[in-house]
Amino acid sequence: ESTQSCTSCNEVEIQLKTDNYAGETSWDIKDSDGIIIRSGSGFSIGYHWEIIPNLEEGVYTFTIYDRYGDGICCGEGAGSYEVSLCGNTVAQGGTFGHSESTEFTIGSS
Repeated sequence: ESTQSCTSCNEVEIQLKTDNYAGETSWDIKDSDGIIIRSGSGFSIGYHWEIIPNLEEGVYTFTIYDRYGDGICCGEGAGSYEVSLCGNTVAQGGTFGHSESTEFTIGSS
């Protein structure tokens, strides 16, 4: 698990390219209390993009899931994901098992 921080914005951008089993893929963002504030699932094969604006200051965790447990790259297609904050990549990948999580902070300090 890695940690990134940002002081100048409150918007997260998620870019997802699924593998050939897009229905196995989902993601969520949780706040520091573990409450899901946004999630995505039910994807079709291809590219998906989402912007989550107006997040309050605090610590968040992005987690991507693969129901089958083989990630989204590379056995069944070259899937990948990228999460950006302030135009900077805070999480990216595709090779994982059942899930992969990255913590990031939105704050004024």
